[in-house]
Amino acid sequence: MRAKIVVPLLVLIAAAPAAAQAVCPDSTGRAQQSPVDIRRATATTLGRLVTHYPAGTGRLFNDGKRVQVDVHSGSVTVDGVDFALEEFHFHWPAEHELIGDRPAAEIHMVHKAGGRIAVVGTWIRVGARNHAWDEIWARLPAPGDAPRDVNVSIEQLFGFRDLNTARVYRYCGSLTTPDYAEDVTWLMRRTAITMSAAQIAKLHSVMRRYSRDVQPLNGRVIRYRAP
Repeated sequence: MRAKIVVPLLVLIAAAPAAAQAVCPDSTGRAQQSPVDIRRATATTLGRLVTHYPAGTGRLFNDGKRVQVDVHSGSVTVDGVDFALEEFHFHWPAEHELIGDRPAAEIHMVHKAGGRIAVVGTWIRVGARNHAWDEIWARLPAPGDAPRDVNVSIEQLFGFRDLNTARVYRYCGSLTTPDYAEDVTWLMRRTAITMSAAQIAKLHSVMRRYSRDVQPLNGRVIRYRAP
């Protein structure tokens, strides 16, 4: 048996078999709900994530529950399946936790491939002002305001060109809003972006709390790609 190397709080173990995949199969019959508290993760031989996010425009709106930007260009490829980006939206406080810590907010980039869904999640922590979001923040609508067009550069807004350069936690879960449908492939980025306290306060001013509590893992394994 190979020895296990235990690092503080997150466990790193020897690579799992190559058959481990990130795209989720049909439900196993056990509850696989999201969000979750990420306390342990396993390094595996998962394939690289391939992203394509050209700059374009998006449709920004506030439906009274969430602030969302509809975009119809961009994709992420997971295990050979191409998921097209449809929108991103905000939750505050964050929904996923990292070892019990819940950041100030979280953004979900929702991708679809036929009836399958993959979500790239990014935490927002309070820190320096994030100028990449200045245009969208200047146009944040209040509930009931008319939608408005905004320029969208995913790589600038979310601070990455290649998702494989930092840890991305992958697991099978669900939507975090009704009807909480399962078989969702979650790609939760370890690297957060920052926004200033004033930016977070502005989000609060146009959008009420919109966050689900963490759910039990029920035996699920959270994985990430071994370097």
